[in-house]
Amino acid sequence: MLANRHRLAVGGYSMIGWTTQTRKPRIALDIGEEAVHFDNPLLPLTRSELALPITTANNLFGAMTIQSTQQGAFDEEDILVLQSIADSLAIALEKEQAFERTQKALDEIRILNKAYIQQAWGSTLETYGDLNLTYENPDITLSPTDEVKTVKVPLYLRDEVIGEISLEIVGNDMSNEQVEFLNSVSTQTTIALENARLLEETQRSAAKEQKLNDLSEQFSRSLTIEEILKTAVVEFGKLPSVSEASISLLPPEDFDSRPSLKQPAR
Repeated sequence: MLANRHRLAVGGYSMIGWTTQTRKPRIALDIGEEAVHFDNPLLPLTRSELALPITTANNLFGAMTIQSTQQGAFDEEDILVLQSIADSLAIALEKEQAFERTQKALDEIRILNKAYIQQAWGSTLETYGDLNLTYENPDITLSPTDEVKTVKVPLYLRDEVIGEISLEIVGNDMSNEQVEFLNSVSTQTTIALENARLLEETQRSAAKEQKLNDLSEQFSRSLTIEEILKTAVVEFGKLPSVSEASISLLPPEDFDSRPSLKQPAR
């Protein structure tokens, strides 16, 4: 049946079809008042069949069929026992689906989180330039015979590495207590860095909002179109890195319903 890619539709006259449509178990026997003639050439010795839905309150996963070569092999007691097995299978499948959905959601969150951190700290580095600070301990003087080891500790921000601490250690290896302390310091450093970045971002957003409010107020005081254009071009000219600004109105034939910001050619 597997080799022939055997399929049964939901509904119809098959045991599986009826069970999946009604979500109820069903017994078929070849004896009694409702005797059934089994006509499956691949299972010619079947004399009794029991079909059970694999379902929960919310999902139908399929059905399982149990067949026997004995007449009248199944009764209501068999349904109770075997349906509990089918129910357990359905619950396991539902939990697996829920787990997969959760994992997929977590993967999507991780991807978004990574993109956010890269964008946020990329902008920070563009603002500050190369942030690489070194401190040399004046209390330690190295001699040519001193053994120096380098210890590097990553700065993790929500599973993303945004930097590292590099230490030159003289003499013996660091103790477990020192390693634990160093990890704690790196964690606190990362938290402080992110808090500072968020504060700066908030301050920049507040400054932009204030600038927009000021500009809106200036526009409201302008009585003519020319005054509004003059106010706008002056404010654009004050933007960082802008050496000159101009503004003009286009004739109707040149109107573009979807204009875009044009970057200068490089």
